[in-house]
Amino acid sequence: MENNSLEAVRNKLLDLSNRNSLLNYRHPKVGCVRVIDELPDQINDILSNKKSFSFLPVPQPTEKELLENGFIKVDPETGEITYEEDLTPEKWANKLGLITSYDLPVQTGAEVEEKHKDTYLQTLLYAPDLEARLRKIYRKSETAIQESGTNILYLSLGFLEWYESSDSDVKHFAPIFTLPVNLKRNKFGRGNGASGYELTLKDESLLTNITLREKLASFDLNLPEIKDETTPEGYFKKINQTIIRHKPRWRIRRQASLIML
Repeated sequence: MENNSLEAVRNKLLDLSNRNSLLNYRHPKVGCVRVIDELPDQINDILSNKKSFSFLPVPQPTEKELLENGFIKVDPETGEITYEEDLTPEKWANKLGLITSYDLPVQTGAEVEEKHKDTYLQTLLYAPDLEARLRKIYRKSETAIQESGTNILYLSLGFLEWYESSDSDVKHFAPIFTLPVNLKRNKFGRGNGASGYELTLKDESLLTNITLREKLASFDLNLPEIKDETTPEGYFKKINQTIIRHKPRWRIRRQASLIML
């Protein structure tokens, strides 16, 4: 079983097709959790200091809040109540003033805002969906470790958006700064409406995406190495200097996602 698992890992690293999530991550609906309005370096610093993160859902609106914000309408004559059919978490998050773009902000100025100093990662999911996703990810990642000793769980900070050719319109997204992480159930919870799972950094070295490195070599491009002292923002700058300057359509997507690779 162990040899088979190691062979599967080896084959994945050598697979340079677009089926490989190391080259073309698709953000499946139930197999990942995407984060909004956080700072990559701050996330990395907090995890590196042995602290844990919890995930925050979008607070579900009460009937009173829905009425006040026009998502419920009451006919003044008949009293008939009409609900907006498609009130997505993103729509409600916008109403709450959350920044809902998956592209993370760039820190301006030396001082980090208070909202980026806490140990919560904001998502665009209501609590039931967030818990269901984390439960599935937790079980699948634990099973992988038990059966093969292989960690498949990472917090990816940044993706390289790239194209196969100059005339292709098909975008591919390759993870570029991946932190090996643990996801653990916290039966006591942390309050603040946070999920019942906590995220911590595994005691492993950061690894360069060697599959992406091999793919980029076919374009005569070199992917910079990640060292222990490398920060996400520092790595983004290196990629801009060594890769993006040669490929104007390519870009770094400043996105953070809990993913399985």
